[in-house]
Amino acid sequence: MDRLAVRTLAADLGSKRMSPQADQTEWIPVTSSHVARIAWKPDEALILIEFLNGDMWEYPAHPDEWDGLRNAQSVGKYVNYFFKGRGRRVS
Repeated sequence: MDRLAVRTLAADLGSKRMSPQADQTEWIPVTSSHVARIAWKPDEALILIEFLNGDMWEYPAHPDEWDGLRNAQSVGKYVNYFFKGRGRRVS
């Protein structure tokens, strides 16, 4: 999926955002110099990211982006390239 399609999807899904503390999301710890853990909420098409500094962000995303994030050689670089500028800080 190209960046334009992702941004269009992000705009379409903007109203479906929800705080990650409101449910029992299953988190996946990652090895990264900036990211602590990640989660996918398929019912809302959201990727949740908790950074090592404690900030938590949510990003509207496509399932292909979730697969890409989980399999990225560098989670931080993937987040910076695909998600920077389109998420919302939730804590």
